Amino acid sequence: MQYFIITTILSLLFSFAILKLSLRKKWLDIPDEERRIHIKPTPNLGGIAMFFAFWISMIAFLYFNQVQGAYLKYIFGLFIGSIILFITGVIDDRKKINPSIKLIAQILAGLTVIAAGVGITFINNPFGGFIYLNQIQIPIITINSITYNITLIADLLALLWIVGMINVVNFLDGLDGLAIGVSAIAFIAIYLLSMLSTVSQPLSAIIALIALGAVLGFLPFNLNPAKMFMGDTGSMFLGFLLATLAIVSGGKMATAFLVLGLPIFDGVWVATARIYHGKKPWAAGRDHLHHKLIDIGISKRNVVFIFWTITAFFAGISLVSGTVFKFFALLSLLILLIIGMSVVNIKIKNKHV
Repeated sequence: MQYFIITTILSLLFSFAILKLSLRKKWLDIPDEERRIHIKPTPNLGGIAMFFAFWISMIAFLYFNQVQGAYLKYIFGLFIGSIILFITGVIDDRKKINPSIKLIAQILAGLTVIAAGVGITFINNPFGGFIYLNQIQIPIITINSITYNITLIADLLALLWIVGMINVVNFLDGLDGLAIGVSAIAFIAIYLLSMLSTVSQPLSAIIALIALGAVLGFLPFNLNPAKMFMGDTGSMFLGFLLATLAIVSGGKMATAFLVLGLPIFDGVWVATARIYHGKKPWAAGRDHLHHKLIDIGISKRNVVFIFWTITAFFAGISLVSGTVFKFFALLSLLILLIIGMSVVNIKIKNKHV
């Protein structure tokens, strides 16, 4: 718990310092015409505060607890991968870079943790048993009589999951407090999950708790009206942490999928619709659910509250239910989203008639 408190304080102090520095140097996010949610130039380097708060506490924890073995290897991969995303995010938040370069950085970050041993070797079959994904192994190198393999399906699924989650949180960061609040709820869920006797992953719980501290320290600066945004530096970092933690904390992708089901389904919906209309799926636009809810007259704060409430509700379900129930909960969430998006689209259409 002390690392949680330390991280929260560090994140709060770093956020304050970066806010003051950004205002003095005029490092501001200028409102654009495509996604005009905020109406005045606002600092957008809050992700730097969360990044440094997290890693200072994480390194202190590793040093004082002498963590070794597979977890140390995983954390090292997480560190290298997050540095790749950090550098990419800071450059993008200041200068704007091509989306394809960001995608390459996300893939490299994913490959880094996969090389460190993070992988999805099996998934639970909701109707019983497991679906194993490690049957196809391709040897790549032998060192000291140990052969290292690419586990084709498992590694590809892990990479798709990590890159997908990075972009889900990135897409979600469209309203003051939205992504940061949803991420906080997700880290709480992963922490509680890791502490369950059936999972028993205390190191994953510590990582989730430190990540939660980094998020909560920045939260006061991001609530409506936001004094500072997390930027791509923050959203990619949080998505990366959530994705890898979901795998490491007992391979509970289904839990993370349920907790973040609303933004995941929304991201898939929007990307599919953009492709159908001949647009790039990563293009900027006001077509996410939170944009549409604002367009029909719901206040920004209420939209954020709706997302937080739905996330917390399904997080609770994920912690007390088995695989089958989670499967049907996900199905229900998808149906609700389809109905909700359809109703909202009809209201927007009628509003402009």
